[in-house]
Amino acid sequence: KKDTQAFGELYERYVDRVYSYVYSRVQNVEDAEDLTARIFYRALDRLDSFLDKAVLAGLSSVRLVHGVGTGALRTALREHLAGHVHVGSFASEEGNSSDGATVVELA
Repeated sequence: KKDTQAFGELYERYVDRVYSYVYSRVQNVEDAEDLTARIFYRALDRLDSFLDKAVLAGLSSVRLVHGVGTGALRTALREHLAGHVHVGSFASEEGNSSDGATVVELA
């Protein structure tokens, strides 16, 4: 179900930005490395599970809150959505100038 190559590409593309942010918060190399990896794995694992459940529940759309932060999670999430079987389309939440959420229309 998971596209490990796509995940690897997302991780490589954004790991430095996410790591820098995490390190600035925890000030410990080992903790920052561990937390950075966890962020990516947990976010994408939970996203796939959430979308599966939304489709099974018959929902036509969902709202994903990813926050603003550095933008790395938002970008990784949207790139993952672009190739997801359950996603018809997605866009920034209308009326939300901060771009901290994405609305997904399910296929």
